[in-house]
Amino acid sequence: MSRFTGKDRHPYPVPIKVYDETIRVLKSAVQQAKLGREEEMQALKRLDDQARRLERMATGPSFEAFVANERDNSPLLGGRSVFGWEADLVSCEQTKVK
Repeated sequence: MSRFTGKDRHPYPVPIKVYDETIRVLKSAVQQAKLGREEEMQALKRLDDQARRLERMATGPSFEAFVANERDNSPLLGGRSVFGWEADLVSCEQTKVK
């Protein structure tokens, strides 16, 4: 999971809050396990392997529907792109419409 995917808002802005929380939880779990460096790396690799396996089998909405939903929720999730924070951009766009 790249923290900077979508930085140009395509397919949708990066949900910073979601990424930060996911990284925090996983990092905390590995650290609390009191593993050595090699064991930590093996644990992270197993998590990555499981995530990739799940991605191959998961079902859900079409890509287009997923992207539309992510764009709609982006301001709430701390979405950010090279253009700025999504909440600020949405506010600016709403002001222009009025």
